[in-house]
Formats: sequence, structure tokens, C-alpha cells
Amino acid sequence: MELSDADVPGEHDLSVGEELVVRLQENPTTGFRWRLAELPDAVTVAEDGFEAPASERHGHGGVHTFRLRPTAPGEYRVAAALGRSWGSAAPERTVEFTVRVS
Repeated sequence: MELSDADVPGEHDLSVGEELVVRLQENPTTGFRWRLAELPDAVTVAEDGFEAPASERHGHGGVHTFRLRPTAPGEYRVAAALGRSWGSAAPERTVEFTVRVS
């Protein structure tokens, strides 16, 4: 299953081992980066990275991708926060969603 900014918040159904791909718009040259703010132990991270379009010049934005895999049935809350690693501790933006795993 693949989610983008438009799909969160929300509730999503998955099976154990099914991959959940979350793609969020990001421009790391601004200092603002996505990080997982809340992730239960029953969900593992297979990928956490940034992809910029090959045709774009430096300084342009792209997509931050999180590939997540639930390892046990249950209902889990996952949250990601957009912020800078310096300055205010409060994130600029937070997205969260619920994953129901069967």
C-alpha cells in the first residue's frame, strides 16, 4: 500500500508483512526533514530516505520515503514530523495515521 500527503490522517488496513510506503514532500535544502516521530515496535522500517527528481537542479524538493512493514497483528498509530534538527523543538508539521494489521 502506498500513501502520500493526501492520504493522512486516516486509517488503513494491511496484512502482516505487507509493505506500507509513505511518501511525503520534502525540500532538505531548507533544513526541514521528515522523521518518524511515533513508530510501534511491531512495525519495522525497511527504508528511510530522500528521492530527488533526476531532472531537477540542486535546491529543489523531492519526496521522503518511509517503507514500513508490520510484523504482528493489531492496531498501530504511526506519526511523522517535519522539522529542523536545530532550533525549536516543535515540528513545523506532523502527519499521523492508524494501521490496522490482520
